[in-house]
Amino acid sequence: MQTSKKLISGLLATVTAVSLFAPAALGTNGQQTVAQAATKSTKTTITVNGINTSSKTVTGTATKGAKVTVYAKKGASSSNAGKSKIASATASSKTGKFTVKLPKTYKKGTKLYVYATNGKYSYMYRIVTVTAKSTSKKTTTTSSSSSSKTSSTYGLVSSVAGTWKSSSYKGYYTKWTLTSGKKITVKRYKSGAKTKTLLSGTYTASTSNKHLWKVNAKVGSKTETFYLRFRSASSFYVVNSKNTRVKENIGQGAQYYSYSKVATSSKSSVLSF
Repeated sequence: MQTSKKLISGLLATVTAVSLFAPAALGTNGQQTVAQAATKSTKTTITVNGINTSSKTVTGTATKGAKVTVYAKKGASSSNAGKSKIASATASSKTGKFTVKLPKTYKKGTKLYVYATNGKYSYMYRIVTVTAKSTSKKTTTTSSSSSSKTSSTYGLVSSVAGTWKSSSYKGYYTKWTLTSGKKITVKRYKSGAKTKTLLSGTYTASTSNKHLWKVNAKVGSKTETFYLRFRSASSFYVVNSKNTRVKENIGQGAQYYSYSKVATSSKSSVLSF
């Protein structure tokens, strides 16, 4: 079966962008190998050495050339992040090592949030707790990687079935209906009125982690592949095979859209249009 390069005319217009976070392996065999190879070039990493009450610097290793910023609180993706910024530096383009000079020393138990930003959309952070004595032990706290335009929390779903409404652009939006019976319909609307059915067929869906899904939509003998990254159990973005968000063109110019699940009645699991 050959994949159609343009099953839905202009529906997806992929743009060059930095991966939001390292792609998870999808599918099996060849598909999984490609995803793992992409991880090596797109993942933002950072390790931070421990600090104590006499430390005047934060040191460690990050993605080569990444900007490293220390904050007094979590939330580098929020509009208020600048208010808690302490200091920043750039990781070596050759070794990835960095040293951020602190304006003062900090009390025992203070938590510092050290972020490595790689490009416009990708970052990872580590949480360092100030200790009473010097230690070179690397932090083992959980970390997060995400776009500055979206939450770092991933949604875990057991199925993509449901009705999903996109955000609006110049009055246009779409509704995707994926039934538990594996039927898919994508319809375009303007100001509440349906203008066109962009896709109607069947689909299969697969995932290895329950937040990044691969969907193959089949219309006749042609197949279009989509990747859906769930931000929560009730919302997703459309991304490409490398887990990079893509723009969609549904008739009025390419634009980023977010999708939210539409509530259904008790009589039916999927709305009809």
